[in-house]
Amino acid sequence: MLDSPALRDATPTGVASRPAWPWAFMACAGLMGAAGVMVGAAGAHNGGGELTRISSEFLLIHAAVLVAASAVSLVLGRRSAVWVMALGLLAVGAVLFSGELAMAGLLNRRPVPLAAPTGGLCLIAGWLLLALSAVFNGFRRR
Repeated sequence: MLDSPALRDATPTGVASRPAWPWAFMACAGLMGAAGVMVGAAGAHNGGGELTRISSEFLLIHAAVLVAASAVSLVLGRRSAVWVMALGLLAVGAVLFSGELAMAGLLNRRPVPLAAPTGGLCLIAGWLLLALSAVFNGFRRR
């Protein structure tokens, strides 16, 4: 129910369709990776300190996770509402958390109150949903 074969979905012409969401997450991962490199470089050159280092690392790590999880979905040809929610939470969480840290480190400003804690909670929820989806799908297929 939550997880169904993506490649078996047929379009009206009878050609198998592939879901678009893994590609959207990969595009988001590319933007997050680029932002991670830019924040890291800006922090190194402008003295952003520990906050920019943490921001850069979170963006880069979660960009890699989005690419890997999207690739797994494409290779397995499956889609899951829980898996998509997990990736969405990871993406939003990384951007909120890292964005506030980068702004604080580079501009000495925090324009969005509670963005970092909200992003952190989204990251925790995303990781837990990813684990739940893996366990659910792993046991269900046996």
